Amino acid sequence: MTCIVLSSPPEVRQRLRQLDLSYEECIEVVEAMVAAANGCTENDPPSARGWDSWRFGVRRWRDIKRPQGWEKDETENLSTIVHPDATFRIAVSNTDEETGLRSGRPKSRSTKGDGSRRAVDYNRQPPLPLPEFQEEFNRQLRAAAAAHAHIWYLCVYNDGEDVRAELSKPARIEDGHFVGWHERIILIDQDGPVGERAIIDDDFGPDVEVTVRRKR
Repeated sequence: MTCIVLSSPPEVRQRLRQLDLSYEECIEVVEAMVAAANGCTENDPPSARGWDSWRFGVRRWRDIKRPQGWEKDETENLSTIVHPDATFRIAVSNTDEETGLRSGRPKSRSTKGDGSRRAVDYNRQPPLPLPEFQEEFNRQLRAAAAAHAHIWYLCVYNDGEDVRAELSKPARIEDGHFVGWHERIILIDQDGPVGERAIIDDDFGPDVEVTVRRKR
């Protein structure tokens, strides 16, 4: 399966704009997830880091995007934020050390249920159209479309020291884990935030040394 991987600052920002997102919005959600996980102590239950990271990621997406006309959705207990035209939605997931690596194949840390599997299956199908002649039923149709909308995941790896992240569109789930991807937009790789890197054209001016801040 061919997977599109976007990792340079221009292509990452351009692709996010096509999805009505900004790099800064994505990083806000990542930072909320990392802060929530890192706020846990040894006295918390073992699942607290993953749960808090997921919970605050979902909430931050909704805080940011609902004022822009996006809608929250809980179809099949899968918490997402749905684009205004209902053609795709975004969920969050804590993923493994392959996250953010151009050649990586990220997997979720916890198993995904049947709702997630069915949501990913819809990524192989065209979005559900909304008939223009049924204007009075738009709200109901939008709710139905949300359940069939293509799904993207904000994938975040955080081991307490290193953080990597990507916004990616899974192709399939097997045994409760992501095993294939259609497209991966790298947000933070092993060298730090992709979107914060200067774009240098060798045809103009002297070489400039760029320092990349590593997320901790």
